[in-house]
Amino acid sequence: MLRRRDSRANTGFSLTELLIVLAVLSLLLSLVVPAASRLAALSRRAQCAANLSHIAKAYFTRKGHDQISTDPPFSVLSEWYLQLIPFLAANDLALACPEDDDPAAALPDIKMLVRGMSLNPFSTNPIWNEVSGAEMPGAYRIWKVSQEQYSALQGTIGEGRNIQAKLPQYDPGDNPEKYYFLFEDAGDWDYEDVVMEVEENHGTNKLKIKLHFGYTVFSYTMTGPNDFEIDLGTNGSGQPGSFVFNMVGKLSYGMNWRADDIYSGTHRILALDYEDYLAFTGASQTEHWETFKAPRHLGECNVAFADGAVESMRLDEIDPTVIENRLKYWSPPHATE
Repeated sequence: MLRRRDSRANTGFSLTELLIVLAVLSLLLSLVVPAASRLAALSRRAQCAANLSHIAKAYFTRKGHDQISTDPPFSVLSEWYLQLIPFLAANDLALACPEDDDPAAALPDIKMLVRGMSLNPFSTNPIWNEVSGAEMPGAYRIWKVSQEQYSALQGTIGEGRNIQAKLPQYDPGDNPEKYYFLFEDAGDWDYEDVVMEVEENHGTNKLKIKLHFGYTVFSYTMTGPNDFEIDLGTNGSGQPGSFVFNMVGKLSYGMNWRADDIYSGTHRILALDYEDYLAFTGASQTEHWETFKAPRHLGECNVAFADGAVESMRLDEIDPTVIENRLKYWSPPHATE
């Protein structure tokens, strides 16, 4: 009986043995989980690189199309993603990086037509990101301000009051999804002729526009996607009000704002992981680069070049605020600064 009792006792595990097993399992998990996470991250980086390759191919296909088409030529400043979607083989999902938790909204093509001018708030070269109105180069007819900046301008804006020098450099403020475009048409630079209040709702993928008219003797027409066109009249005498548009999709990439001047076959940056649809790289863009750079992939970012290459690079290697990097990677060949 003693032998049988001892035999049964030997079939169990002691506390020490259980602790050893748990320690081994913990060690194995500590090795396997990071490796699996890294493999998943590398897979997402590869998918992102494939997306950028699709974008680069669509870009050069579109540029070739321009040579045989009567359509307006491609311009990187005119919402390049809208122009490339037809050349992505319906793969507009290529515009979103799988590592981007909060991709930007790809905004629709909205224009304000007045006096023979097409004032495109979402696709105009956004000089307000670079300078204040006091430093504005030449006559500029649209200016973007945040909700806080617009509130601060109240009491200053008025018919015939030249406020150009008081227009601030754009700062997104506490709510970057709500902002204002101030339109100027007559040349008195009061920027109160039309105020476009814009609110992005990323939850519903909607863009809401509300128009406020000042005093203008010119009639405005607003155009949008799907043949949208509405006569706003003079001083809002037509059909002003609130308008809601669908946003085009999600966007995780920025295109070099000088891409139009970069030739295929050159090792210059075409597009990359970025938090804005345009990557501005002028000498004054230190703050812009710091705000919108996107090291999504294990501390690096994917970069598509005009020669067809897609590389994963450290941010310091391509930082455009360093003039050597700017001339090597961002500026058109033979550019001087």
